[in-house]
Amino acid sequence: MKKRGPSKLTILFGALGLLSVMGLLLYFLGKFFVEKVDSLLILAGLGLIFFIALLYELKKGFKQKKKSADFLVIANSIRPDFKNEIESFFKSKKGNANPIDLFQTFMFDKGQVTNIDWSGEESEGEIEAFVESITQAKITWTKANELREKQKVKEVSSDKFLIKLFKAIDVDLKTINLRLLFLKTDGDFYSITTVDNETFEKVLTHLKKDFYAADKL
Repeated sequence: MKKRGPSKLTILFGALGLLSVMGLLLYFLGKFFVEKVDSLLILAGLGLIFFIALLYELKKGFKQKKKSADFLVIANSIRPDFKNEIESFFKSKKGNANPIDLFQTFMFDKGQVTNIDWSGEESEGEIEAFVESITQAKITWTKANELREKQKVKEVSSDKFLIKLFKAIDVDLKTINLRLLFLKTDGDFYSITTVDNETFEKVLTHLKKDFYAADKL
């Protein structure tokens, strides 16, 4: 007796079942790989962002070091006796501190820079006393004294008088080849030191963004 083959209905259901199984298999495999790809893409994206951020920080750090190095090449001429100390001080400071702020902090601690409040002197003659202390020179304050005498007669606001006083002191210093040098800082005060005329010209030529003269007040 000839064996009967499967009916058309059986074949149809079998085909549908096989297709269903294959469909489910393809679905789960597809989902698995898609998730993997998505994860890899996300990881790759995060890795790229991290890499770019790292490059940016390295570049910023390099630029900051170069900026500090370029600054010190000139700034060291202001007080060459402190060259090694200030270079060590700069190297010890991490981050993106402005070189002029570091310089001001260091020199102030060493007594080579003084800060005069915008509102005026705390005591009469403190600027001249500071200049004489760091230059170790006895200076004839002709213009400064004349201005102080006029101030006693004519009332002038302390801030305006202070600017005139700085300029008068600078004129007196010129007679002995010295100049007042101002540091550009963010404080509500004038940060000043004094240098010889040659250094004065050198600093203002190369670092005019960080220093200025009395005639710029």
